[in-house]
Amino acid sequence: MIVGELRNRRRATTSIRLTFASVGDPGEPYPDWVRALRDVSGVYAIREHDGRRPVLVYIGESHTGRLYQTLTRHWQTWRRVGIGRRESAHDPGVWYARSRCEAAVLVTPADRAQCLQDALIEYLSPRDNLVRATSLECPQLRLAVDAGPVVLDDDDTPF
Repeated sequence: MIVGELRNRRRATTSIRLTFASVGDPGEPYPDWVRALRDVSGVYAIREHDGRRPVLVYIGESHTGRLYQTLTRHWQTWRRVGIGRRESAHDPGVWYARSRCEAAVLVTPADRAQCLQDALIEYLSPRDNLVRATSLECPQLRLAVDAGPVVLDDDDTPF
């Protein structure tokens, strides 16, 4: 293949399906699918029902095997006392009413979670992700996203 052909070739589109499921009501144990996220890395998306329709509000990730803790912190009400949004480098994140939320999860290898998170934020523009991309060197992805957990093995991850 000559160089001109390489430049004109379109990059394949990566299809991702986000299947949202309930995270339960306050005071209830988290559903089995959420509890199964202990000791794994990946990306999550949260949508909130505002009474009319679900709104994609946040996309996050864990690349340290703490996906369960990173996801469920969004339903812990102790944060943000006296702190405005994004006023601190150690901002713990946004809190949501658990009874109005659903989440979708992509379990990925740890070294791919941050780049996939950034690509999904760029593609889907969730309401509360105010900081768009990290300084990581991530490959550009062409995504087609369809909004339980979807598990991506090393061979299935798009980069």
